[in-house]
Amino acid sequence: MWRAFSWYQRVLAHHPYKANMASGTVIMVVGDTAAQTIELHNGQLQSRSVARTAVMGSWAFCGDVPLNIFLFRAVDRLVGAMGIPIQASLGLSAVKGVLFFAPGAALRNPMFLTYATAVEHGVDNWMAGRSPTADSQACEVVIRDKLSTDLWTILSDSARYWVPVNTLVFYCVPPAFRILSTSMFATVWLTYLSLVQHKPRNTR
Repeated sequence: MWRAFSWYQRVLAHHPYKANMASGTVIMVVGDTAAQTIELHNGQLQSRSVARTAVMGSWAFCGDVPLNIFLFRAVDRLVGAMGIPIQASLGLSAVKGVLFFAPGAALRNPMFLTYATAVEHGVDNWMAGRSPTADSQACEVVIRDKLSTDLWTILSDSARYWVPVNTLVFYCVPPAFRILSTSMFATVWLTYLSLVQHKPRNTR
C-alpha cells in the first residue's frame, strides 16, 4: 500500500494534470458503479450499463476535474491577494471552502445535468443504429425538466455536503493532494448525482 502511495506521489509531482484527471475519472466510475448497484437492488435497473458508466467517467475527465484544478488555483490566488495563507486557520479555511463552492456549484451542476443527458441521449441513439442527434427535441425537453426539477435540490444538497468538505480539505490537506482528496470525497457525491441523473421521470 505504501509503495502504491509513494508511486502516486511521484506521478502527481511530475504529471499533476494527468494524475488528477485519471484519478477523478476512476472515482467517477466507482461512483456510478455504486449508483447502479443501488438501482439494481431497488429494481430500477435490469442490468448494468457500461455505456452509462463511460459517459459519467467522461464527465469527470472532460468537465469535473479540470474545473476543480482551475478553481483550486483561482481560490488560492484570490485568498493570497486577501492575505489569507495557503495553510490557514479553520475559520479562514471555511472562507476558502465557500469561495471554492459557490462558483463551482453554479457552473458544475447545470453543466453536469446538460452534459450527461445530452451525451447519454447520443450514445443511446448510436447504439440503436440512429444518428446521435436524432430526436434532439426530446432530449432538450428532458434537459429542461432536469434543470427545473432537480437543479435546486442538487444545489442545496451540495452546499450541505461540500462546504464542510471543502473547509476540511483546505484546513487539513497539503495543496498537492487537495484535488485528489476532493475527488475521494466526490465518490459519495457522484453516486448521489448519478442516482438523480438516472431517476425515473415523466416528461411530456
